[in-house]
Amino acid sequence: MHVEPYPPLSPHAFETFCREWVDVILRQESGTWLCPPLSAPYRTILQFFEDDSLQRKLFRQEYPQQILVHVDFKQQEDITKTEALNLIKDSLLLHETDIIDKTLPLYELLELLTTKQEKRVSFFVEGLDGSIRQHQWDIIEELSSLAQKSWNIHILLFLETDITHPEFFSAFSKRTTLAQNILYFHRYPPAEADYFKKYLSYNWNVQLTSDQEKWIEKFAGGHFLFIKEVFRQVAKNPTISFEELDNADIFRLKAEAVFSNFLSDEQSVLMTIANKQPIPSVLNHSKNHLLKLGWIKEKNNIFEITVPYVTRYILENKNPSEEKNMDPLLLYTRLERTVLDYLRSHANKLVTREAIAESMWGKDSEEKYSDWAIDQTLHKIREKIKESKASYEIQTKKGEGFILVDKS
Repeated sequence: MHVEPYPPLSPHAFETFCREWVDVILRQESGTWLCPPLSAPYRTILQFFEDDSLQRKLFRQEYPQQILVHVDFKQQEDITKTEALNLIKDSLLLHETDIIDKTLPLYELLELLTTKQEKRVSFFVEGLDGSIRQHQWDIIEELSSLAQKSWNIHILLFLETDITHPEFFSAFSKRTTLAQNILYFHRYPPAEADYFKKYLSYNWNVQLTSDQEKWIEKFAGGHFLFIKEVFRQVAKNPTISFEELDNADIFRLKAEAVFSNFLSDEQSVLMTIANKQPIPSVLNHSKNHLLKLGWIKEKNNIFEITVPYVTRYILENKNPSEEKNMDPLLLYTRLERTVLDYLRSHANKLVTREAIAESMWGKDSEEKYSDWAIDQTLHKIREKIKESKASYEIQTKKGEGFILVDKS
């Protein structure tokens, strides 16, 4: 008897994700999905593209008009508008191979498809976090313009960056087309971990021992990245023990990769929780974002990171020399600590904006200079100083710079 292989997600979870996308498309809108770091939404996107029966079910009578296109910018920074449009066009031609005149510019191709052929084109776009974190908005503006050309063009944007964070939202919300719907591609529910293990076990022909299962249960927190790595280690060495898994450097590297992809405020929230300290009110936005993503959970006002290995990574990778520079109960981000340390080293002296910029961006300070970024960083530092009741404060000298006044 032929046994169908397990897909990575259970049919119910998979359809739930896809239905949300289709609902936006059928409303003739665009939207942005906020994803956890390294969550690889493209796997679910491509699985949907290949599932003709589910597309027919969800799009119903509008199925024949749909063209679905996957566009991956691969986190390239400094990509030009021309390069972006060429990539979007190439992605369209890859998915829609029946187009006769492939020399037409992108906008003419879309005009042909949406007006003359009455098709609806939906672009599933990812890989723009690098440019967004550099505050480069050209490609976002181009995508927004693209969606505004026709009711039959839709942009579904997938980001691992919290675009609702105050650092980005003001600039992003001006691109109203992509801010029509802001939704969450949250971490998969715990029940999906068991389904994912069945998928790996079947497709990789790997069976776990009770010791290996215990490691997953104790440390992975249902996170697919860690579960998959356990299976990879077992495939190499079927008898690998709990202790050997525990000592494998690869899991620390995975945790470091995940942690480094969080925004600095999100890292601060995770560090604060790992150290069992109260979360400062200035971090409430990022705390709520992590709750929505499923990366932290709360019970009786006690917060916990849902992937225990990440808690372990944070606690094992403290830098004692950095901790000496921190105020009680508060954990500054690396950038905030850099700026605060610079101000402390020049206590009671005027520090110019240019000097602050150089401490933040080094040799790239002229290129990356942003009054807004400087103001935001200093605002966060001030809030944390206030929360900690430290014996100093940062004062602004209008038109001149800043002074860290030591009141001790």
